[in-house]
Amino acid sequence: MAAANNPLALPVHAAVAALAGQAERRTATTVLPGLPSGFRTLHSAPQQVSFTFGDTDVEVTYRFERGRVRVSVDGETLDVALLGATGDLVDAEIDGVRRRYRVLRDGLDVYVDSALGASALREVDRFPDPSSLTEAGSLVAPMPGAVVRVEVIEGTRVTAGTPIIVLEAMKMEHMVKAPADGVVAAISVNTGDQVESGQVLAVVSAEISVEES
Repeated sequence: MAAANNPLALPVHAAVAALAGQAERRTATTVLPGLPSGFRTLHSAPQQVSFTFGDTDVEVTYRFERGRVRVSVDGETLDVALLGATGDLVDAEIDGVRRRYRVLRDGLDVYVDSALGASALREVDRFPDPSSLTEAGSLVAPMPGAVVRVEVIEGTRVTAGTPIIVLEAMKMEHMVKAPADGVVAAISVNTGDQVESGQVLAVVSAEISVEES
């Protein structure tokens, strides 16, 4: 990922990227689209977005207050007067200097260009697929519920479709099965446990066969 031409641009460009993303989401919403961008009934609930910039994590929080925006980037406050914002252009006075910022979004990648230079950031997905964050072979709870039975023990060889965990949710039992042949490497829950959606219940590792010489 390319670095900013001017390292001092990073906090400003991160703030701009967050505001452009918010404006884009506001434009796309079908719920009360006439509300001003960033409208909140509770001023005590700022919005938050995280980016990565190379190996650096950048945390942005912002809150709209009577025509201005209170923005904090990694705990440092920026004074922002937002004069206009769309998904690809932000016109803002930041710390007393007015500039126009061009923004290009490609999936989670966000590119910001201004008189300060250019920055390439990547937005941290707020709703990642739980399966992408877990160990290969992990069996996750498809919904919140209670563990009513654990059908195997660690070390058990299983085939695809073997029942591993039985959950109860909405007064119905739901079977979590082995997705492929393998060995039960770990059981992470016990009978009676309450689990959340996406929680890892067990891990089934692929069994590696070694040919005899």
